[in-house]
Amino acid sequence: MKITFNGQAVDNSILPPLTEIFKKYPEFKIYHAPFTFLYNGDEVEVQNTFVQVSGTRSGDKKVFAVLDTSPINKGSFGSIYAVIHTLRYNKYTLTDGSEETHHKTSYYQYFPDNMICKLQFQYFDMVRYEHKSSTQFPHLKTHRRLIHQIKATNEGILDIYALLLKRQPGVDLYEFICAEDEELRVHNLSAIQLARLSCRIIEAVIKQVHHFGYVHRDLKNENIMVEYDKNIDDFNINIIDFAFVAQQGKRPSFGHGTKELMPNELLDKKGRMIRNPIADYSHDVFSLAVVFKVLWSDL
Repeated sequence: MKITFNGQAVDNSILPPLTEIFKKYPEFKIYHAPFTFLYNGDEVEVQNTFVQVSGTRSGDKKVFAVLDTSPINKGSFGSIYAVIHTLRYNKYTLTDGSEETHHKTSYYQYFPDNMICKLQFQYFDMVRYEHKSSTQFPHLKTHRRLIHQIKATNEGILDIYALLLKRQPGVDLYEFICAEDEELRVHNLSAIQLARLSCRIIEAVIKQVHHFGYVHRDLKNENIMVEYDKNIDDFNINIIDFAFVAQQGKRPSFGHGTKELMPNELLDKKGRMIRNPIADYSHDVFSLAVVFKVLWSDL
């Protein structure tokens, strides 16, 4: 028997045995799926991952975000999941927390709808840097806590990180270019619409990134979210993935983003990325030029 959450309702029969699991492993903050347990003689498999987003110091009260069973996106960094439900736990019971998601208590931080969880398995501190940097940008609505858990594996010690952010509306620019909807396909947009889209992207980079004194350093189609409003024939743009962001004029302690979108001054004579170049707004300008070249190529 398999039990999964569908985002609409929680099967309450699963709550008592889950409560026992959370009691048995109080130090865990991330219960990564799938895991199984015996319940009424049946082996129950839970395919959802549970991430503790808040709780008291004593551990008597906790709030868990329930992640969808399938990721929205996967990459070398890990996987991104939609948060489909919340559960509230105290040392006696685990309860459906959906009715509490819009209220604050002394132990429960407001947890808005439309959140995603970037679940990452890394051996270095880059994820911590991404979390710290992401909190600087209001449109991301980054959760105040970066959930970190150390897990022993056959290959050694593995760091698991859960970074919670707002799910930005629309699709990324790559999907938008390849959209199945004929009205949204870029090659069906007029020159005026393409110009408007390009201007909105530039405005978003300035307002959401450069305004705060930062250089994104990885602007590409996959990191530009596009929402098209047919009623007013306009675009809402949000910039995402701030893993490589750095302050203007500063030398970060790690490399740049995607090589194909870097200006030549960031590459050596052999075409390799130079180490830790000083961040500059002009790098984002070059990346946008490459993005726009592709965007306008079919006109």
